[in-house]
Formats: sequence, structure tokens, C-alpha cells
Amino acid sequence: MARDSRTHVASVPRLVEQVLDEASLTIGAVEAIAVSIGPGSFTGLRIGLAFAQGLAYAGGLPVVGVSTLEALAAVAPAEAGELVWAALDARRHECWAACFRRTGAGLERLAPDAAMSAAALAERLGPETIVIGDAVERYGALLAGRGRALPFETFHPQGDVVARLGWERLARGERDELGRLEPVYLRPPDATISL
Repeated sequence: MARDSRTHVASVPRLVEQVLDEASLTIGAVEAIAVSIGPGSFTGLRIGLAFAQGLAYAGGLPVVGVSTLEALAAVAPAEAGELVWAALDARRHECWAACFRRTGAGLERLAPDAAMSAAALAERLGPETIVIGDAVERYGALLAGRGRALPFETFHPQGDVVARLGWERLARGERDELGRLEPVYLRPPDATISL
């Protein structure tokens, strides 16, 4: 197991405990679990999802997966009708991206989560489009002048947004089957084992 993996494994339970302490709650007060399912790093997604599934299984709780890109788009300060492209750096000159329209009721998904080149993303952006995510900094030269870029340092996915989006899914009667919930990778891993 890589050093970063061990760090994630050790820190996730502590972070959950810290959040519960700050809210003056115990794990018994949790009614459901929302978890970010990607796209993102292979190890980080696996660790986060496995921990969430373990809590859900142990507590008999419903679980819902939330797209990381949707959680990112949800923090964009967009007006009703504005387009928001959420774009995360996928390395290799690629982005994980998805397009949404802000409505009075929230976000309307216009394009699925997809892996695409930074150049392909740039071609899809209009001057009034909001672009949010770390791909803005990474591929700024390609994306410059093709939308209103928001800094990732200020606008990034947040746990409370994942929780709210998960709660909205539950309120609509949606939930994921615990054993079938998988991370969304959008492309094969960089490192593979050939047999």
C-alpha cells in the first residue's frame, strides 16, 4: 500500500469523528450517508467509498453516491440560466468534465461526466460559461478567454455540498444499492498489471 494510501486510510475515520464532535453528534444520529464517487484519484475514491460503505452497512443506513463534478458545479455562484462546466485535471492533458445549467431549483445536468482533452473542453466553452475546477489553473492557457474562470482555491468540492446533494437524492426516493456502488473513474488506471 502506498504511503498516501495509508495516510488516507488513517485520516478518514479521524475526520469523520472530528465533524461529528463539532456538530455535537454521535454516529448513531446519522440517518444516511452521502459519498463522493468521483471522478478523481483511484486510491482516494476507493478508500472514501469503502469507509462510507462500511459505515452504512454497520449502521443499516441508506447510502447515495454523488458526482464530484456535480458537487463542484454546485459551489459556482451562477445565476439562473447560466452554464457551468466543472473541470478537474485528469493529467495527461485531459480533464474530467461535466456541464450543468443553474436553474431556480438547483442544477440541471446537460452533459455526463466525461474524460476529454483540455483542448476539447476549450472548444465547448462560450464567453458566458462559468468554468470551475483545478483544470482552470492547470490548462489556463488553453481555457483563457473561453469563459469566466473561478479559482479552485476558493471554489472547490465541499463535504457539506456532497451531503446536501445526497439528501436531495434521498428526498426524491433515490438511493444506491450498497454492494453495487462503485467509484466513477472514466478511464482505466495509469498503472496496470498485464498477465
